[in-house]
Amino acid sequence: MGRHFCEECGKPLTPGVLFCEECGAKVSSSVPTPPVVTGVDGPAGNNDELIGIIPLVTLEKGLLNSPGVTLVVAGLGIAIATNSCEEKKSLRELTGRIENGIPGSRLSGKVSGMPPEIFWAVAAGIPALHLLPEGDTLPEQETDVSDMMQVVESITGSPPWTRFVDLPPDAILSEHPENRFLKPEDVLYARGERDPDTRSDLLIIVTRTGTERFSCEYGLLIPARHVLFRFLERNMQVSSGLPEEVLGVLVNAEEPQVEGFGFQYYFDLIITNQRVIFTCENEAMADETTEYLKSMEKAAKKRGEKWNVPPGIGDVAGSPYDRYRSLPLPEILLNGMDVNFFIPWTSVSGVGLQQSGKSTDVISFALGTGDITLKIPSGSAAYAVSLLENVIGEKLSYK
Repeated sequence: MGRHFCEECGKPLTPGVLFCEECGAKVSSSVPTPPVVTGVDGPAGNNDELIGIIPLVTLEKGLLNSPGVTLVVAGLGIAIATNSCEEKKSLRELTGRIENGIPGSRLSGKVSGMPPEIFWAVAAGIPALHLLPEGDTLPEQETDVSDMMQVVESITGSPPWTRFVDLPPDAILSEHPENRFLKPEDVLYARGERDPDTRSDLLIIVTRTGTERFSCEYGLLIPARHVLFRFLERNMQVSSGLPEEVLGVLVNAEEPQVEGFGFQYYFDLIITNQRVIFTCENEAMADETTEYLKSMEKAAKKRGEKWNVPPGIGDVAGSPYDRYRSLPLPEILLNGMDVNFFIPWTSVSGVGLQQSGKSTDVISFALGTGDITLKIPSGSAAYAVSLLENVIGEKLSYK
């Protein structure tokens, strides 16, 4: 995990400093502050390369035992590092500076200026506008990302989590008896949900042995998802070795309410040769879809026909769902809806499809733990078979 050096004297720079400790020269903006979230593109790079650090999260283990942890995400896996007493103190001081230092922050439910997700997006060096909910814009005086970076640097300085930048997994594990390491092959998927009424959001990581639940503060869910999706995509692409291709879309899949989530969701399932993407329609697309389906139903009535949503409507050219083939998949995952997520086919042990003969069919994703079952429109099961039989083969069952 790379070191950076002063451009004036050539001495190594301590992560996060604004001035060289040797000669006093200002650190160039081209030398990044160690980020909360640092990304890598695709599967390139060493398998021990840092993908991201997710601080300020709490591992949910019960009312009386919920330790603060830092998630260190690298190609080799995810380290869950319990915060020491000294780190807890430093983090409290830092979050105090953040709450007092961001002009008009939207922390603790207070609405006034730079939202916390934008703060962390900028701290991560991620273009902030890519992480904004659809329709949101930055306040005019804060649209210059370089200016915001200066605000971020002035608040965070060298935060406690920067020590993990060059710390190998075995060193992290040796620091605390409860520290653990999740290998890439053991991580099935990750998802979350924002809580608009509090500053604490839910993040879950589903593994082959169970579900890890975390609460994220200060808008960190959005960049945390970004990091974990990069981690999953990296290993997914390495396993596949093939370009990703959208094969079809199953629309209007109803998921029962998940434990710990505040809402129940309807997803469009984007089936690719590498994964299944669960995406909720944002408000604009939902309105467009409703009008499109109404027009199709009206045309059917004029012909004297009974109309139901066709199972393959997600593949109809010119339909609102057609955008799933034109938009980049990362944009679909990250843009607008914080509940979107995906499951790589390498995580799936089986897919069951059941044709009910009533108003809905059923699709089930068997994962060993954290299985997901959804209701889909009648006739969709047969259509799903045509999409999946060449992708997962013997893992597919159909009744």
